[in-house]
Amino acid sequence: PAGGATSVLDGEASLDDPGAATTVWRYTLDREMEGLYIVSLIGRDRAGNHSQGAAVEIVFDDLPPPAVSALTADGRGNGTTVGLSWVGYDEAAHGDVAAYRLYHETQPFVDVSGLSARATAAAGQFTWRAEGLVKGAVYWFAVVAVDRLGNALSVVSPVSAAPSDVLAP
Repeated sequence: PAGGATSVLDGEASLDDPGAATTVWRYTLDREMEGLYIVSLIGRDRAGNHSQGAAVEIVFDDLPPPAVSALTADGRGNGTTVGLSWVGYDEAAHGDVAAYRLYHETQPFVDVSGLSARATAAAGQFTWRAEGLVKGAVYWFAVVAVDRLGNALSVVSPVSAAPSDVLAP
């Protein structure tokens, strides 16, 4: 608001600052539940005239997508690869899965917060092949769904597999 004008949020929150000559203001919405919020904003001058209302959509999303629990790992191949599949993961259950982070380690793990993802797969992709592995060595794999805002679980239930050479010479 500038020059004694007032902004009104949802008909109740008055954002007055008669001394400020600015067009920038902030307001903190106190919301506790995830979801879509639509707020209405109008301006009112000193004479009481109102501007046309403007609707603003705000998405509050602090929940990560569900765990990728249907992960399978298959080490049969050329001896240096393991194929991963999470076909059947329901991206629509969360609504805004943007990508998957893929992890593999040579030791068991249950938390990826200190690990670096080995690769990223786009939403809609449900398979990946880990390459350059050591034949016969056991690896643990996890896939973590990430939403558009970067929300992701850090606790995982990895699956294990060892690359094996099953191809005929």
